[in-house]
Amino acid sequence: MQLVPVATRLVVVLSLGLAACGDGGHTDTGLDPDRPLTDLAVDELERICRALYQTDLGLDQEQLDRWSCYVTAIGLREAFPLLFADCEGTARDCLADPGASTGSEDCDLDQEDADELPACAAEVSVGDIERCIDQMSERARDLADTLSCDIDPDLVLRLPSVCDEIDTRCPGLLDE
Repeated sequence: MQLVPVATRLVVVLSLGLAACGDGGHTDTGLDPDRPLTDLAVDELERICRALYQTDLGLDQEQLDRWSCYVTAIGLREAFPLLFADCEGTARDCLADPGASTGSEDCDLDQEDADELPACAAEVSVGDIERCIDQMSERARDLADTLSCDIDPDLVLRLPSVCDEIDTRCPGLLDE
């Protein structure tokens, strides 16, 4: 299992893209949870992408900013230790202007994007992706108030079990 490349990218994308409101409910794309990703039309893949960015973490804006900035700082420190050794400084800079690090929702997909899904995406269902997003959201809610650069990086960078299972069945899918 790749720890930093896959997890950092997924965690940071999830962290920066998720909305902070409500009580942290279940991700529901409105699609049949048993359908494999390769059976989805482009507009359905866009719905999954939008669900990623609209997942309800149940965090207030301050908690979301803290989560996003610290996960980004920890991920950068782990991936590029010489360039980002000062994790707390990176997080502080981010928290001083949290909007600057916010990811953008880029869910305008086309048939070429759908065709680039690896063949193993047939082994991953919509429900698998929804559960992965839910586990990432749960982790964010559990750690949001206590997150610091002193935390074990695995707690925020290692993929949750459902996401790890997806990565095992279809290596690279979560990098897409």
